[in-house]
Amino acid sequence: MKDRQTQVPRSAATSRTSGRQAVSGAALLLVLGILTLLVTLAASLAFDSSLRFTDARSRAERLQAQYALRAGAVHAAFLLRSDRSNDQREGQEDGTHPTDDPGEPWGSAVHEIPVGDLVVRIRITDERARLPVNDLVDAQGAVQEAPRERMRRLLDSLSWRDRIDPLLCLDALVDWMDRAPQGETELGEYEAHARNAPLDTLDELARIPFLDPLVVSGWRGTDELEPFPGLVDLLTRGGTQPWQVNVNTAPREVLLALSAGMTEAKVQAILAYRAAHPIRSLDELAEAKIQGIDAGYEDGQTFLGELGPPPGANALSVTTDLFRVDLEALREGRTLARARQCVVRTPEGVNEVDWDLDPIVAGP
Repeated sequence: MKDRQTQVPRSAATSRTSGRQAVSGAALLLVLGILTLLVTLAASLAFDSSLRFTDARSRAERLQAQYALRAGAVHAAFLLRSDRSNDQREGQEDGTHPTDDPGEPWGSAVHEIPVGDLVVRIRITDERARLPVNDLVDAQGAVQEAPRERMRRLLDSLSWRDRIDPLLCLDALVDWMDRAPQGETELGEYEAHARNAPLDTLDELARIPFLDPLVVSGWRGTDELEPFPGLVDLLTRGGTQPWQVNVNTAPREVLLALSAGMTEAKVQAILAYRAAHPIRSLDELAEAKIQGIDAGYEDGQTFLGELGPPPGANALSVTTDLFRVDLEALREGRTLARARQCVVRTPEGVNEVDWDLDPIVAGP
């Protein structure tokens, strides 16, 4: 009896101990669950804060890059104004005719200027070294035959034409711009609707179906393939009419496209002549008696007679008033943004015609 009485409390104690352990275990699980939720919430808040910080930093970086690009544009305008002043001063001193050629300070190098902790690269090229793509169609959207032939010769002149079909590329470009029914062309139905109007920007070239991407962008060169220019390098949206091509800056492909009578030999002769000194007048071309430059013409017609000064449709010039300014903002070698500007230079100053911004803000 005495032993039985001592066993009951021991059993009750065991029960109470097990109960306390169960409660403690449940409490521990609850605490762990709450801690897990708190850790998850804290991580989520930290991640969200990180995203917000990164986004804010990207926006600040983008804004800084855009201001830097504008500073680069101001510097480019200064270079172009200085060039005009130098031409006027030299003309007064020695009576020479002013020219615009790649040997001048604005076109002889890629310029770099510091803007805060950024660097802006500036490249200025002559817009009149290019052919006006929007001349392919008139105001009514009808194809103009003479510009179409020039475009055909331009595509034919590409050194890698064996890799493309020039006529297919030409038809794609013309069909994108002419007033054919929406989405219906000689090439079939476009995946994207044709513009049926002149181009707003050269970036549209990349959207044209059947137009080889290499034709548009060109190639900067590898061991297997020599570099060559693309349509973005050879074309412009155009400007004043009649369009004048600067014979001092036009590349081989543009010179070949100007006339059916132009040959590789004539172009190489012009390139060699202007490499020695800029061409100061169109008469200088004739007086230089460049070998074979008038060959292939009939009835006394000459190279300059076909391509000479206005009002000729394919007018030539030795100067320019339109420039393309390519700008790139960098931080420690990392590109933040690019822009392309077209400016017109007049006796009163340098004015902006177009500004196309291409932000490329990279990751942290």
